[in-house]
Amino acid sequence: MTALDTIKSYLAMNAALENQGRGMCAFVLSHGREWTPAPLQERSPIKRGIPKQCFANSQAILVKLLKKGLEEDYTYVEGYASSGDLSFILPVHHAWLVDREGRVIDVTWKKPEESVYFGVPFRSDYVFDLIEKTSRYNSLIDHFPSKWALLQDPAKAQEVIINWEQDVILSQGHAGLR
Repeated sequence: MTALDTIKSYLAMNAALENQGRGMCAFVLSHGREWTPAPLQERSPIKRGIPKQCFANSQAILVKLLKKGLEEDYTYVEGYASSGDLSFILPVHHAWLVDREGRVIDVTWKKPEESVYFGVPFRSDYVFDLIEKTSRYNSLIDHFPSKWALLQDPAKAQEVIINWEQDVILSQGHAGLR
């Protein structure tokens, strides 16, 4: 069994226990995809963030990129991943960025190139709006301030999730923007 298989099995097992399929694991399993791991040093000028602060690290970098006019090149992704730092495969709720080619930019973990990522890409305007409304960096999926809006309202989820193949790859553009 591969690490990706382990993540998907973990999500499926937990999704079966969630409230009518409206939990975090069911959401990620339904809307997520695998992402290509890559070492951070190839992604200069993006620097390593604070350990165990993946949501804040990734969202803060996206905001900084917006100020530099570079946010079109990156997408915020949230889901589950298995860290290459650990000697065992344990999927954890995690956040990272990806570039236009779908390569992971993980500023939180030490060995992103040895990690496995399965997550949901979000439109940047949604990320920015939530940060603006709450003045905090939070999980978008497990978002208490919105009373878990994405898990409660499938139509809202469809508005804010990027269809990677359609919006990014086929169009050669990036729909992660406002």
